[in-house]
Amino acid sequence: MRLPEGGASLVNEPGSTSARPLVLFVNDVAEVRELYRIPLEDAGYRVAEAADGDEAIQQAEALLPSVIVMDIFMPLLDGLDASRLLKREARTRDIPIVALTARSNANPGPENLFAAYLTKPCLPDEMLAAIRRLVAPAARPLPALPPLPNRPAPRAGRARTRN
Repeated sequence: MRLPEGGASLVNEPGSTSARPLVLFVNDVAEVRELYRIPLEDAGYRVAEAADGDEAIQQAEALLPSVIVMDIFMPLLDGLDASRLLKREARTRDIPIVALTARSNANPGPENLFAAYLTKPCLPDEMLAAIRRLVAPAARPLPALPPLPNRPAPRAGRARTRN
């Protein structure tokens, strides 16, 4: 299990818009996790990692990520079964899951578990595009607007009209 660096809380608080979106990336190959983590972080996402389906379930329940990118074929608990379990739980059922698999003919199941389905090799830009369709980009604070100039209030009883 690898958590993002930095002192900020990883947990996505319901209704919070101040934190950058959190992506839970699940893959049993450390090099693949690293390959995708870097562009995700460069794009402004926080990234947590899991190496199998069991770890993915624990991380998802604890962190409530904005989106999960799930490898399908993994040892122990595979991505398909992990996704089924996540969709059964009230706390995690609404988290969108992006399937990432090496088999183009893999059957994602009849349950409509996945919000997007990507086939490896998948360029990081393709994955980022799928995530952006599912998760609003990290909000950047807007600069403060200057105060409005003082304007006299309209007089009571008179409607303002334009000709």
